[in-house]
Amino acid sequence: MKIKTTKTISLITAIILFIAAIIGLMNSNIGKTTNNENNQIIINGINNSINTGNIITQTLLEENITEEKEIKQISELRVPNNEP
Repeated sequence: MKIKTTKTISLITAIILFIAAIIGLMNSNIGKTTNNENNQIIINGINNSINTGNIITQTLLEENITEEKEIKQISELRVPNNEP
């Protein structure tokens, strides 16, 4: 359940960041800058989105690994019902 909640929050965060990047590009004085500057702004926005996605993915993987370890530890503590 924890991972599903984290994935949902991460997805919402990614969507908000994407919308913010679009708004930022729209407000970036496009008419006053050269094409090279505009291209650099867009490239920076894409790189920031990719980095954010990588961070979110890494966090989810680490949480998933931690949860799997916890499940394994709990399952190792269990004693089958037919044993004394």
